[in-house]
Amino acid sequence: EPAFWQFMARRFADELGAAEDRMADLALKTIRERLAKYLVAMMDSDESARESRIELGESRQETAEILGTTTEAICRTLAEFRSRRWISTAGPFVLIQDLQRLRQLAGIQANHP
Repeated sequence: EPAFWQFMARRFADELGAAEDRMADLALKTIRERLAKYLVAMMDSDESARESRIELGESRQETAEILGTTTEAICRTLAEFRSRRWISTAGPFVLIQDLQRLRQLAGIQANHP
């Protein structure tokens, strides 16, 4: 079926593009930029709220592995984000307090309909 193969080709291209983006992030972005991008990506789709709470389902060690860094670097960067009042944390929960600043740091444009 041609439609099936077109679907598979598009899906493969999308996955390849996402993998390429992750590789570029690891090679070119700082831990601050990668963590900001990760937190923004974890956000709920409702961007209208001034503050948004997310749950990090993985440990700091697992987060470090995902972002290609050390647990210590994750903890230091989260502490920096807290001191700048961009986030607050309580256990596995992160409250995003300054989404615009995190987006700016991550190099992500806000979606405007």
